[in-house]
Amino acid sequence: MPDNLRLMGKLVITLGSLPLLAIEIGEEKTRIGRSADNDLVLPLPDVADHHAEIFSTGNTCEVEAVHGESLVQHGRAIDRARLSPGDQVALACYRLQWLTPEAGSDRTQPELGLVHLRSHGTKTLEQPPEIGGRVVGLEVVDGVERWLRRDLEDSVTLVGRSPKCDVVLMDDAVSWEHCTLELDGERVRVRDLGSHNGTYLDGRKIESALAEAGSRVQIGQTTLELIGETEEHDGTTSPGLAELIGRDPKMQEVYVRIEEAAASRIPVLIVGETGTGKELAARAVHSLGPRSLRPFVPVNCAAIPRDLLEDELFGHVRGAFTGAAVDRSGAFERADGGTVFLDEVGELAPELQPKLMRVIEDGRVPRLGGDEIQSDFRVIAATNSDLAKAMSAGRFRQDLYYRLAVFQIRLPPLRDRLDDLPDLVGHFLQSAEEHTGIAGAARIRFEEDALRRLGEHEWPGNVRELRNFVFRSVVEVKQGRVDRQLADRLLVDFITPDTVAPSSVASLEDTEKEAVRKALQDCHGERRAAARRLGIAESTLYEKIRRYDLSDVGR
Repeated sequence: MPDNLRLMGKLVITLGSLPLLAIEIGEEKTRIGRSADNDLVLPLPDVADHHAEIFSTGNTCEVEAVHGESLVQHGRAIDRARLSPGDQVALACYRLQWLTPEAGSDRTQPELGLVHLRSHGTKTLEQPPEIGGRVVGLEVVDGVERWLRRDLEDSVTLVGRSPKCDVVLMDDAVSWEHCTLELDGERVRVRDLGSHNGTYLDGRKIESALAEAGSRVQIGQTTLELIGETEEHDGTTSPGLAELIGRDPKMQEVYVRIEEAAASRIPVLIVGETGTGKELAARAVHSLGPRSLRPFVPVNCAAIPRDLLEDELFGHVRGAFTGAAVDRSGAFERADGGTVFLDEVGELAPELQPKLMRVIEDGRVPRLGGDEIQSDFRVIAATNSDLAKAMSAGRFRQDLYYRLAVFQIRLPPLRDRLDDLPDLVGHFLQSAEEHTGIAGAARIRFEEDALRRLGEHEWPGNVRELRNFVFRSVVEVKQGRVDRQLADRLLVDFITPDTVAPSSVASLEDTEKEAVRKALQDCHGERRAAARRLGIAESTLYEKIRRYDLSDVGR
């Protein structure tokens, strides 16, 4: 890399919903077009031979169309775009998004491999696979209704701001009746209805044109993507999404909901039993969205004492109360540009709920003893409790519920997706060596009769219980195989709160308290290391520390 080229960030290039490439951009101009003499060659015919030049100016990225070509942003043709982190612009049928890592962040990079063009020479994107199939629907991928999806019927679909339209968009730059979409064989006929700001198909202004699956229609500040009937009918399913594992149809529905939620900034409520993976789902929504390079700040509302939770959420200034020797940022301030995850939000104290409601509504964080500060955050909440009953009992505010539950994701219990057991067991075996310290854990195998025995168990602790069971199996296995006899013995010995007789509760609590105390002492009070040693979630450890009054142990 030349000494005078200072890299600033990365530009992610997407075609339809398919991410293709992430390139590093610095101060030197990067040329993009269809001709082979560009730094990045985009092969589709809608791209001009020399279409645009791109360079970075610190935290922003400049995209300049050349030779009279154009770009499209918020449904309008432009010849130059200045992108802040997370912003996007369309170049023909491609979408370019600018991302910059958080200063000082140790977060992992996006899954796309980064390419530095000056080091690798000209990069030519391969001709993309056919997104293909008959057009069956549309999705709003940019705009106020970003989460909206609609199937396309045989009749004409009218799009605009009028309440009489089939697709109603609350976008002031969209005309009252802006355009129509009409199925024409496997494609769609897009017709502009004399709109004020025009209709653009894959970056080109049109009056009437045929569009294929994967094409994008830009009107006003809204972008619609045409959804195709693709490989969803070939019988294959995704083995997982982010850190979630499962091929069961119930999990496939969860993945779709997560991807829909990730594309917007609206609040999300994740509902599921203990151990189903609510925090993993929240992290997936965050990592798949435009805020992925900014902080993800989890707060367990059940694990933190009530008198400390307000400070954890909103922070304080020096002198706000006895012992407040320095300013402390709360979760909402630390999550500026990113996501706040409120786990077990149903346990939030009633006196804090009105204050949380106001913070979510206007983004102003009331620090204890100080002025309010503005913060740009997204809220994802989770609960394993019945919030409807809590509202009826007056323990949870109805207005706060409706503010948090704009978009819901429900996670199925493990007993309802037992076909995922082999994939989950294999996944946990891969990570068992790190958690147990036993070399070769990934080579251990569960025999078929052992897996069938796992399918007979109720799994009240869900996926978390299965993970801990696998780790214990790794410790006790002989000759590298887990058979039905060993699985049966471990399941019988694997005591959970639901299976403990009342007379033994006290001794079980004493045993658990001592185990937590020892882990904290061995790890010198480091919570994350202690949770890893115990094989439990960090939020669960905090709850046990509070229950057993062990906050000073190891420190």
